[in-house]
Amino acid sequence: MRKIIVNILMLILPFGLLAQPEIKNVLLQIESNNTKLSAYRNLNEAQKLENKTGIFPENPEIEFNYLWGNPSVVGNRQDFSVLQSFDFPTSYGIKKKIANAKSEQSDLGFELQRKSILFQAKTICNQLIYLNALNTMLEKRLEHAKSIADAYKIKFEKGDINIIENNKARFNLLNVQKEVEANQTERAILLTELTGLNGGKAIVFNQSNFETVTLPLDFN
Repeated sequence: MRKIIVNILMLILPFGLLAQPEIKNVLLQIESNNTKLSAYRNLNEAQKLENKTGIFPENPEIEFNYLWGNPSVVGNRQDFSVLQSFDFPTSYGIKKKIANAKSEQSDLGFELQRKSILFQAKTICNQLIYLNALNTMLEKRLEHAKSIADAYKIKFEKGDINIIENNKARFNLLNVQKEVEANQTERAILLTELTGLNGGKAIVFNQSNFETVTLPLDFN
């Protein structure tokens, strides 16, 4: 049920709407520190440089010759020559268009990877918001369960209640403690996933409330 609730929230909330300060800060960190994203970024830049190869005329070739006159009355001679090869003029424009199209495709590929990683991080943040709120509620339940268990223990020692009632109170306390531990374990796993997305740098995320979203009257 917990995962279903989180998934429904992700369907309701538009991709760019989760601009809450704490989530936004997490996403900025991950965009800067994520190792895969850094590799994709470098690959994209290298690909765009490669696309530009060959769209301009080749470098000119320069030759220099020094000739000694024979007989000497002829005198020495120095020859310079510059050779430049050209393709058909319109081919350079076509090559440039092709290179630009490839670079645009490379940029779109990088943007797809960036959004995929950031969306994964947003999903984890929303799961953590739910677990953080749940943890607050469970902590209160734990306090109440402890108070009840302590009160029943005193009553049992005084003989006001039997051992069955006392054991029920202790059993309830044990169940709540397990719920708290399970919730904290799940939170720790998600925080570890965020740390992995952040290039191994730990992230603190304590937000426990979702942003209020007003649904449009006309979905078109």
